[in-house]
Amino acid sequence: MKLRIRANTLRLRLVRAEVEQLLADGETREAMAMPGAALGYALALREVGEPAATLTTGAGGAELRVLWPRAAVVAWANDARAVSLRAVVTLAGTEPGLSLLVEKDFPCLVDREGEDDSDAFARPEDQPPQTC
Repeated sequence: MKLRIRANTLRLRLVRAEVEQLLADGETREAMAMPGAALGYALALREVGEPAATLTTGAGGAELRVLWPRAAVVAWANDARAVSLRAVVTLAGTEPGLSLLVEKDFPCLVDREGEDDSDAFARPEDQPPQTC
């Protein structure tokens, strides 16, 4: 899972195996080693009746955990043309809020040394045409 933070935007990009794990286990997670600790980040499923999307932090802010409604994730995962899920979360001191974006990871348009796109999703424009 790729994590991108820019100002008040948090973006998670998942490959196929991570989406499969999310659907099977209700969660997918990663961690980045840092001096003295690790920064963990996770995407987990929420059940019906819970808020649309939320962000929580672990002890000392060492984990970012994005929670998303199960039904929305299942629909997104099963739609080859769906690219992303979006939500804005209101947090104290963040106007207009924190933008959350969960995306399918697609192959890079330009080959990059050390980049493995073998588990990336097929681009929507490369999908066969839809039929009625």
